[in-house]
Amino acid sequence: MASFDDITLVKESRFPVHDYCCFINLFQKQAKRFEHNIYLRYEVLSSEGEIEVKTLTYGQVDLIATNLACVLYEKLGNKSVISLLEDHSVYYLVMLYTLYKLRIPVQMISVRNSSAAVRSLLQQVNSECLVYGIYYQHIKNIVSEENKSVECFPIPDFDLENLSKKPLNPRWSEILDQKFTEKDLDRPVTIVHSSGTTNMPKAVIWSNQFLMYFIQTYLQTFYKRKQFEFIEDENDILIGITPSTGGAATPKKIDEFFLKNNINVLNMFSMSESFNLFSSEVSQKRVDSNTYFFLEDAEKHTYLEHYDEDRYQLIVRKGSPFLATGIQTRGNGDYATKDLVVKSKVVENGYNYVGRADDILVM
Repeated sequence: MASFDDITLVKESRFPVHDYCCFINLFQKQAKRFEHNIYLRYEVLSSEGEIEVKTLTYGQVDLIATNLACVLYEKLGNKSVISLLEDHSVYYLVMLYTLYKLRIPVQMISVRNSSAAVRSLLQQVNSECLVYGIYYQHIKNIVSEENKSVECFPIPDFDLENLSKKPLNPRWSEILDQKFTEKDLDRPVTIVHSSGTTNMPKAVIWSNQFLMYFIQTYLQTFYKRKQFEFIEDENDILIGITPSTGGAATPKKIDEFFLKNNINVLNMFSMSESFNLFSSEVSQKRVDSNTYFFLEDAEKHTYLEHYDEDRYQLIVRKGSPFLATGIQTRGNGDYATKDLVVKSKVVENGYNYVGRADDILVM
């Protein structure tokens, strides 16, 4: 099968990738368009020890990241890969945008990894630069002791409120590369990794094109399905959270609690090697959160292959932009996910996740 040179998603998505070419260009354009809209809310401790909720607008986040990138350019601007080891927080997100502005691939390393796993991940992508948080000084010490060529830099102390009031560096467009071309689409922007469940975690490369598709897949699905009832008025809240059940199916009692309390839960099915392929239904009329449906256009890139009895394995086709860079498990270029599903006996076109085609346990 030929590679995908053009897909419906490119033509119909809200942000066609060829209009932006680079993820950070897309963010900068959005930051300018929604300059005064609130982008982030975060908590800080007041001088009295009380929790206060602060906000940053799109424009403020872009300003902070731009100024920080200009400061860090002298130290980091010549690196081939920058590896980042820190807890996820508002400061982590701002640091990501800062590093993206340097136009250097950023390797995001989970803090659950051992020092041996961190060292392995750096070696896999030939990274000789580790930017780390204060709580991971011990891992930094081990890594730098075992590999003297790795330069280590602590994440700077952020006073976001103060940084948001600083003027824009007048030379920012000279310091930071602002030329975005079609060649950027296939260039690495983010490097994530597998869970390392059965061995050392493996680095997975995401291109600019992949990341720009990734952030739009579920939104496009909502538009095509005309599913907007989950936001009914200005009092409804949309929040993105990490897997509440560890990446496994939502227990029936928890799902019943969600339904009873008018909490619409959207479960997305994806993996490091391939972005969102399935999603649950976003509706108070849903059967449960564990019945999945193909995202719009996903059928062009994936298919179900009979595995045994009533189980099917999910396969992603060769050349699909749904795949991370260089990912394949078969000679024809397809990627066999080893994830197994069965057709729902209750909901038309729905599927239920039932396990793996290997020895990985799904709790």
